[in-house]
Amino acid sequence: VQITVVSALHLPKMDMFGTCDPFVEVEFEGCLEKTSVMKGTYDATFDSALVFDVADCAAAVGEMSIKVLDWDLASAPDEIGKVVLPGELMSRILKAEVGWEGEAKLDVRAGDKLVVGRDKKRCVVTIKALVMEGVKGLDPPEPSGEVKQGSCRVQITVVSALHLPKMDMFGTCDPFVEVEFEGCLEKTSVMKGTYDATFDSALVFDVADCAAAVGEMSIKVLDWDLASAPDEIGKVVLPGELMSRILKAEVGWEGEAKLDVRAGDKLVVGRDKKRCVVTIKALVMEGVKGLDPPEPSGEVKQGSCRVQITVVS
Repeated sequence: VQITVVSALHLPKMDMFGTCDPFVEVEFEGCLEKTSVMKGTYDATFDSALVFDVADCAAAVGEMSIKVLDWDLASAPDEIGKVVLPGELMSRILKAEVGWEGEAKLDVRAGDKLVVGRDKKRCVVTIKALVMEGVKGLDPPEPSGEVKQGSCRVQITVVSALHLPKMDMFGTCDPFVEVEFEGCLEKTSVMKGTYDATFDSALVFDVADCAAAVGEMSIKVLDWDLASAPDEIGKVVLPGELMSRILKAEVGWEGEAKLDVRAGDKLVVGRDKKRCVVTIKALVMEGVKGLDPPEPSGEVKQGSCRVQITVVS
């Protein structure tokens, strides 16, 4: 669900020698997003779109907290007040059809009292809610016919990593991406001096038995350094259950998704104040069946044997 914080109007005077420097924090399902700070105003227009992902829209969710705060240079921000959207309402929003959009002006409260602005009017926050597709681009349909057996291969194309943060004191960011799956580690090349990196790098992973359970796939975004180990910017984790479904999909199935990059439980925010995102494609390919011989007929071979490996090209 995308929550757009449109505005916060009729704000109170918060500083003895100034006005108000408002911003808004929205917290939902363990994720905290915030708008930029609007300096010196009692009527702030943000038009800031904040996105929240939920693993299962059919499950019960908690409330959404929308806090209006006043930024301070020398101390922690002061809370002006907040709005709470109950979990029951959020559940109904998440179950709405994709594309549904709603808008509301909400009274800001400090405790059980309405916040009154410098102009003696009730302080209000205007928000919009938009129901969006989840990360379905990487969720394949159920395969038709028999369940796949034997080895399989998945190609992960790291398309891009956008809205990266500044990582070096005297430079910008030199990003690359590491993808780890089933004990195999692959990486893209390094893109020097950029906050928006396009890789289009195809990384291939082989799995011995596509019918067996597999572990998660880790996608790390890192900043290359000349004199030291790379710094981790953040990562994306694709659960093992999702990877199992991808591997069992029909050969030729392809999916694509934009994924939020997280450092711990926090979203990574780029130098441009936008959420850092990695775009990847997944392609299910034939396994190495050309080297998987049929079961021998007759008696089992005994004694010494020899195999010739011809490196064709």
